[in-house]
Formats: sequence, C-alpha cells, structure tokens
Amino acid sequence: MLAPMRVPRAERPSSARLAAAVAFALALWLAAAGSASAAALRWSEPVTLPGSYGVFSLACPSSRLCVAGTAGDLLVSTDPAGGAAAWVPSAAAPQRVGYGAAIHGIACPTTGFCVAVSSNAVLASTSPAGGASAWHTAVLPIPRGWYLSGVACESASVCVAFALPAAGPRGRAAPRDGVLAVSSDPGGGARAWRVERLRDVADYAYCLARECALATEDGDILTARAPAAAHAWRSVHEIGAPGEVMFIPALACEAERSCLAPLGGELRRGEIAGSLASTRPFSWSYTQGLGGAPFAAPSSGSCAPGLCAFAASVDSGGPAGYGEILTTPRLGARWSVLRYPAGGGAVVSCASAGFCVAGGIDRQVAPCRPGPPCVSPPPTGVIVVGRS
Repeated sequence: MLAPMRVPRAERPSSARLAAAVAFALALWLAAAGSASAAALRWSEPVTLPGSYGVFSLACPSSRLCVAGTAGDLLVSTDPAGGAAAWVPSAAAPQRVGYGAAIHGIACPTTGFCVAVSSNAVLASTSPAGGASAWHTAVLPIPRGWYLSGVACESASVCVAFALPAAGPRGRAAPRDGVLAVSSDPGGGARAWRVERLRDVADYAYCLARECALATEDGDILTARAPAAAHAWRSVHEIGAPGEVMFIPALACEAERSCLAPLGGELRRGEIAGSLASTRPFSWSYTQGLGGAPFAAPSSGSCAPGLCAFAASVDSGGPAGYGEILTTPRLGARWSVLRYPAGGGAVVSCASAGFCVAGGIDRQVAPCRPGPPCVSPPPTGVIVVGRS
C-alpha cells in the first residue's frame, strides 16, 4: 500500500486537485501491482525434444511462434506449450569442418522475420513456420578459428551477429580483435552482410527498436544507433580491471533506460543495472545478487514490458547440472527463481510479461544397471513454458 503524502499547509490542493493526485497515486499502485503479478509465471513440466541433442538458442516473438536452434537444425513451433510433438524440425545449417552445424543464435524481431546463425552461416526467413524451404542460407567469410555465436536485430532491416574464438580466453588478459557481422538487409544473402573487426570480443548482443548493444568479455558495453554503419560502436569500460577478463555474459533491456546485465567471473551472481540512452550513455551501477544458486553461469536474457528474465546453468557440463530461470517485474525488485533440467546452454525468450520459454541441454543421465558396460545416451534438448 502506498504511504500517504504529507503536503505543507500552504500547498494543500483543492478537492479536485486532491482527487487527481489520489487517482494518479492509485494508477501507480495498480501499475506496480500489475507488474508484480506479471512476473508470477506458472511454468510447465520440462518437455524433452527428441533427437535435438540440446537447445542452444531460442527466440519467441509471440506465444504462437518459437524457433529453437539445436546441434543440427532448427525446431519451429506455432504452439510452444503443445508438448514435444508441437516442435517441428525445419532448416539445417551447412556443416563446417571442425564446427558442425549447430545453431548458436536466433533473433526474431517480428513474427514475420527470423534470422539464425551457425558457425559461419546465416539462415533467414520471412515465413519462419513455412518449413525448411522457407529458410535461405548465406555463408559468410568468418575467419578461421572463429564461429558465429549470437545474433540480435533492431528490426527486419538491421541485424548484428558476433563471433567468438574457438580457443577461448587464456589467462587473465582479455581477448582482443573481435569479429562482427552486420547487415541492413539480413535476408539479402552473403553480400548483404559485412564482416568487420572490433577491438573487443563480444559475448552477447541485444537490440531494442532503435539501438543495439554488445556485452563483452572484458567488462565493456558497446552501443550503436546505426549498427550497420562503419565505425558505429561506442565503447565504455564498465566493470573489472581494464584489460583483464570480466565476462558480461548476457544483457537484456526493457527500455533504453532500463537494462540489466549479469556479471561473470568472481562477480557472476551480481548484476549491473543501467541505461543505453544516448543522452546519458553507460549510466550503469552495480547491485549485488540475482538470487538462486551461488555459482550459476547466466547465459541468456530477455525482457518484455513488465518482466525481465535470465537463464543460467549450475554445474554446467556435469551430469548433476541444472538450469535456473530468474525473473523480475522491474529493476530493483526481488527475483523469482525456478530450477529446471538444463545443465548447459540455458536460454530464455519472453514474448510478453505473460509468456516466456526457456530451454537448454539436458545432460542428466540415469545410473547404470548391473550388467553390460553403461553407454550414456546423448544429451537432449529440454524446454519449459511459463504463462501467467
């Protein structure tokens, strides 16, 4: 309940002004109450997606369309809560020697356009649920030793994809000379994408309607109002010792002035909150604690008005590993935590405050029975659906 306002005697309003003030206060209270209830999602039981060998990426532009990336192809659903049978295999990325055909990133800025990235290829479609033939593939000149790891889009006209080095960071020194692929016509084939070098190595990409941001592996956050333009990115160091590894493994924004990013390394259970707005850029502050397990590894974020969500893996890669979905209705509010069987690659996508889907790689293995040597089954993809 809102506390009553104390008004100086000389400034007491008339009855009409008082009624307006009360109405405004009530509207604020109702908005806050609505935001709080929006975060109370009811999550389904885990659904295994047979043959998927893990869910690596996920995009749900609405409650009637979700696209998941696996180790070998895309799975598309027009009824994400409809169980395993509702997820249909679709297009597959071309194989790249040494990297396979895993779909590492997906972005769907609208229900009528999606783009996915594999190691060195971009798959785009204006009819994502139209089957494999509705997806068109462009192979990009990604440097040897690098692979496309994620993609984000402002709209169907502007997308940015980033690459990671296959070798990973060594020691405390932050990696440099990142690889970025940008396009102002993401469905226009290989020639519509420009591959460029970036000082930082990006670890996550997130776009709003008018701005894109990159979270990096050395504590920097980069923003661009026109990502497809040359020299578009503005970089500011946010946290950690300059030049040393400090992962910012995910980033999600409800609006330009309402963003959250979990931290990697020793501070990985903390968060930084701030703004991407160009009028006062990089106004980020550190606040302790996302809640949940003490040593989870956040790997994906998604925001809709009234809800932000992060997905994290605990004991990633181990047979006892599991995933966490952390949700909050607004900056500074308490986090709700749900555990689900995603011991690796936890991802989440929220179409609205009342609909989210989370996925990942289920590596949990049943114990062997007495008899012949145990052969562990391959990991499978798992999803859970949250609805209010």
